[in-house]
Amino acid sequence: MKRLIKIVLLFIIMIISFTTIVKANAQEKLTEIIKNGIVINGDTYTISNEYILDAQSIFLKYDISEEELNNFVEKIKGAAILLEQNNVTGMNSLSSELKQKYMQILKEAFAVINMTIEYNSENKTVSIYDSEENLVKTINISEKGSILVKKEEIKEISKCTISNIADHIYTGSEIKPSVVIKDGDKQLSNDDYTVEFTNNVNVGEGKATITGKGKYKGTQTKTFKVVARKISTLTIDKISNKTYTGKAIKPGVTVKYGSKKLKNGTDYSVSYKNNKNVGKATVTITGKGNYTGKVEKTFKIEAKSVKKLKVEKIKDKEYTGKAIKPKVVVKYGDIKLKKDRDYKVSYSNNKKIGKATVTIKGKGNYTGTVKKTFKIKLPKVKNVKAESKDSSSINISWDKNTIFDSYAVYMAKGKDDDYKKVATIKNNKIASYRQSGLLAGTTYYIKIKGYKTIDKKESTSYSKVTKETTQLIAPRISKVKAGKDYKQITWNKTSGAKGYEVYMATSVNGEYSKVATISDKNTVTYKKSDLKSGKKYYFKVRAYGTVDDEKIYSPFSNRVI
Repeated sequence: MKRLIKIVLLFIIMIISFTTIVKANAQEKLTEIIKNGIVINGDTYTISNEYILDAQSIFLKYDISEEELNNFVEKIKGAAILLEQNNVTGMNSLSSELKQKYMQILKEAFAVINMTIEYNSENKTVSIYDSEENLVKTINISEKGSILVKKEEIKEISKCTISNIADHIYTGSEIKPSVVIKDGDKQLSNDDYTVEFTNNVNVGEGKATITGKGKYKGTQTKTFKVVARKISTLTIDKISNKTYTGKAIKPGVTVKYGSKKLKNGTDYSVSYKNNKNVGKATVTITGKGNYTGKVEKTFKIEAKSVKKLKVEKIKDKEYTGKAIKPKVVVKYGDIKLKKDRDYKVSYSNNKKIGKATVTIKGKGNYTGTVKKTFKIKLPKVKNVKAESKDSSSINISWDKNTIFDSYAVYMAKGKDDDYKKVATIKNNKIASYRQSGLLAGTTYYIKIKGYKTIDKKESTSYSKVTKETTQLIAPRISKVKAGKDYKQITWNKTSGAKGYEVYMATSVNGEYSKVATISDKNTVTYKKSDLKSGKKYYFKVRAYGTVDDEKIYSPFSNRVI
């Protein structure tokens, strides 16, 4: 009994295994047909893409064997042949008679796999039923073509001819030129391939990679050149006029390709010529990188107005009786301009006393005119000297200058006091004067005024103030009183003195030494003690005063024993 059970189980397993193998073979067969097709009258056919899902759901779901599948395919060939013979792609394009024939072929094909079909002519659908009359699937054949279609040969796109791609000028964007591909005499369309571009922006070698699709497979590449764009085709902004600066002028340049502003040093370089002095300067823009060629642009360098330059102040000049032409210093920053190269100078009203004018007119790199003035003044009376040799007069002298017609001498006791004219010298060849009747030991301030008459107009000029002090009057020893060991002298009082100094010697021609300073101006006597009896002593006195905190002295008095 156990043995019988084992045999039955083994038989069941064999049946299941056989069924699985058969089912697997059917699946492989269907996959093979879908992939590689079947041959009909020398042409290869495959299940239409429109029916692949339908075929897979029917044949695999209902465990159709490989043999049944083969028989089904053999039957269904007739439907494909019928359509091909009538040069149509689907049943709906057939005549009524041929539609019936087409449906009959389908019925016979499905009968092989134990299925039946019904055609609904109104809505043009085909319903498929299994052996137990269960609905397997309803297919709208009006929207689909033949179950079997010719399998097209997939060709290598590398065997096709690709026309040379012309050079393209740099645009700043990706360049995607048209590609012409031919299979023999047939020109392929976009349905047959895709194109991918690389290195197709900047100057260099671009590459087009063509990849087959549909009836073509594989890839093929084609190169083309992206060539530099001529810089002459770009927009270069006008360069505005510039003003002379004394240095090379290098204005910026704006170069545009469309709205894109190019970068100096990357897309182009700039050089300059004749760009320092007044005139027409040249800018040369040379393409770099994605740009090529050269373009020249010009701009004007205009002269700088001398009004904007620094003209140093012209100092007052002394009248000479001749035209005075002082040197003019003109600077542009730290640059000192050169006369007759950068400017010309002319003078007016530059001879007589008064205001003279200098006109500076630009030349070469400078333009315009500017005027400056200076004063022509009567010269000062120069080198005034004063000397007092006594207590009542001062001798005055100055440098003779025949520019002056005459002179006047003015004196005052204080520098800031009112000066009084003490003398007029009409002879311009005389340059000295002695003023007498002055007070002893008194300081006098002196200045000389020169006169000049031009065109009935008198001009004057003062010298600098100088000062001199008259000498003090020498005191006179009027009395000598002698004792056993002393001597006492008395002198008269000196006007203007602040005090007195007493000197003594022991011989007539001996050296005198100061033995006393008497700071009281009212003391006019001095007693010298501790003298040796019988010895001779000699005395003299001088008065002193102070001027500007400095001592002045009178001559010495008479000598006494």
